[in-house]
Amino acid sequence: MKSKLFFGSILLSGLLVNLDDVAIDNVIEDSDYTYQRSLSAVFTISTAKASNIEVITVTGNRIPAYTYRPELTRIATNLAYTYLDDPRIASRYPSLEIAYRDAGCDALPGEKPVGCNPTEARASLLPNGCSSFGVGAGWDGYFKSSCNKHDLCYGYASSNQTDCDNMFFREMEIQCLNAPPRNTSTRLCNHNANLYRTAVRSLGHSFFKDAQLDRACVNWDEEYRSFACPDYPN
Repeated sequence: MKSKLFFGSILLSGLLVNLDDVAIDNVIEDSDYTYQRSLSAVFTISTAKASNIEVITVTGNRIPAYTYRPELTRIATNLAYTYLDDPRIASRYPSLEIAYRDAGCDALPGEKPVGCNPTEARASLLPNGCSSFGVGAGWDGYFKSSCNKHDLCYGYASSNQTDCDNMFFREMEIQCLNAPPRNTSTRLCNHNANLYRTAVRSLGHSFFKDAQLDRACVNWDEEYRSFACPDYPN
């Protein structure tokens, strides 16, 4: 994650952060099948912008990693088959694979999220433990595995903040129940776990959004690579 929450702030503030509604883009296919517009329709496919990231609420004890297959792939495939049915179009493409590749490669550059740097985004999504800046002195190391899972959860394309924060607290509770630190009661362990939970609930919204933008950037890059575009910007 790019940065960690300043947990000391939670002791001085009653700040509550409301989750914004995240719109889900709908991919629209061009319905004009005239010859003059058929080629442009293949090459003007829309995908979800980074500012409108699809967020899917996942229930259960663990939020799984999301296998990224965007709408672009489905639409590009459908359009490639549709337009290759027209002999005038088919004559320009020796194979379906080339039509499919060209459709994706032509659309993807314009869909790159604003400010997207795939290398930086990948590094930012790596988990890096807890950073409580002294508030949880002596507990950062103990809760490290739970903090790492929380970092990863924020960066999954299929997660939402509430589910991630709830999972984070459950993971810490399990740690406290199974193996609290030596000479420490389960009650004290749970008390500190609750401090961590309160902090991420109150101050974590911007960090969640940053992680989601990083995920959108990485997913765009992976999709671009999957099309094996000749002009991929290395």
